[in-house]
Amino acid sequence: MRKEWTGSGAEHGTKPLVQLVLVLSAHLFRAIQKSTYTLVVALLQVYKLFLGKRSLTLNHDSFVRFLRQALPPLIHREKPPPHQLRLFSPPTLLRLV
Repeated sequence: MRKEWTGSGAEHGTKPLVQLVLVLSAHLFRAIQKSTYTLVVALLQVYKLFLGKRSLTLNHDSFVRFLRQALPPLIHREKPPPHQLRLFSPPTLLRLV
């Protein structure tokens, strides 16, 4: 037997809102999952092409070599980043820690 929603007048609007958030979350998760899967498959295909070009075998060293060649090197800043405003006040930040 299904239990009916028995909230007060102010709470009646929360059930549809929670359902909307759950549905939107599920759709967002599925979209992220699809794009991540596509990215991983594409990366694997490029890695296999790299292995064929270099006559390498599938192992940890060849993958590290592939990443070093495929990814641009990190650029270190010569000076510190510009000053940014804080989202929270210092007392709030201390409470979060």
